[in-house]
Amino acid sequence: MFPLLTASKGKQQLLEQLNALSSNIGTPKNKLSIANRKGIKIINQKDIVRLEANGNCTILFYTDGTNYLDTRTLKTYENLLNENLFFRVHKSHIVNLNFVKEYSRELRPVITMTTNINIPVSRFK
Repeated sequence: MFPLLTASKGKQQLLEQLNALSSNIGTPKNKLSIANRKGIKIINQKDIVRLEANGNCTILFYTDGTNYLDTRTLKTYENLLNENLFFRVHKSHIVNLNFVKEYSRELRPVITMTTNINIPVSRFK
């Protein structure tokens, strides 16, 4: 399970997770299987930019700009993904730390991804 960012510890937690990235690439949890109508798709976790909750489903956004709607919840993915590579920043968002470009705490905490998408950061759990 991923810790949820809070306003007081958010930046420190995020920086610690980013620093831990280099030590855990290539672990057995580096692939993920996703069932679809045609069978099972095996993907590398490093190819996922972010995940977003959509009701009881999850939208996975990939590095090639495509996305996929899966019927598993964000909580399920939270337990499947490599916790050194992914971080749950909001009740509706998990981000791949390799694609975090900026963390800002101006009016509302927000993470800007390398794809220039802004992701809200939870202030409270």
